[in-house]
Amino acid sequence: GRAIPLTAQQAVRDVTQRTRALLYPQRILPPEALHQALKAVGEALGRRRFVGYATATFIVFEDASSGRPRLWAEDLWPYLCPGLVSHWTYQILTQPPHHRAGGDSHSVLTPSDAESLTQTSLADTQTSRGSAIVSVEREYLTVPRFFHPKLGAVPFPSFFKLCRLQGVSFDLRSRTGVAFHLLGSFSDGLVGFIALARNHGDALRNADSIMGFFKKHVGNRTLAAAALAEGNEDDGFDQFIATGDTIKAHKVKIEKGERLAKEEKARLLRDSHRRG
Repeated sequence: GRAIPLTAQQAVRDVTQRTRALLYPQRILPPEALHQALKAVGEALGRRRFVGYATATFIVFEDASSGRPRLWAEDLWPYLCPGLVSHWTYQILTQPPHHRAGGDSHSVLTPSDAESLTQTSLADTQTSRGSAIVSVEREYLTVPRFFHPKLGAVPFPSFFKLCRLQGVSFDLRSRTGVAFHLLGSFSDGLVGFIALARNHGDALRNADSIMGFFKKHVGNRTLAAAALAEGNEDDGFDQFIATGDTIKAHKVKIEKGERLAKEEKARLLRDSHRRG
């Protein structure tokens, strides 16, 4: 048998190191290093005659002696994970059917695609065999599922009418925007989403806007409920608030990096003009 890596996503974790969202593509490790780690896990599963989907998580840290990144396996789940389902959604939204691993709707990447781990199979401007449907590279942040205690009170038609009025949508032309994971009836309070954009920063900004949309139009923790939460009484908002706070914190962090990069670029441009 053989193991084929299907995708590699970067965990967005809160202060307690709990994963709240996933970013694609991952930019922590070189693709080849991660591919070799996943290959080793796959071979170990093969020796145990495991057949099916499996999800492995890794922790990356800087080696104190060499200063190089080190990779440790953290956990292994022998089943299909929600993150991979989100990646299937991404493939459906960005690639024509006959480019999704030979047209098989149950596959995510062909073996050649899996070698890169961080790229989709076609370039942004490549047209598929003369078709009007174009396969594009996009980046995304996904929250495969989260619980909102007031979602059950919102009918499907009202929810999507609100989305339309507030500009929450997915643009089929640019292949950017937000798509929701409908995990069943809203009465369960469960929903998920994937925010597609041209880069991580825009994906985080889109996701932050979606969490704000839920707070404003579906419901947020009241002051009375906040007092109960301080007394360790769960009002059902803990997961939702922690997810929103984590996304916002990562958005601020990446925007700071973007600002510093822009300032550095401007400085280099000024220096080159002075030398010229």
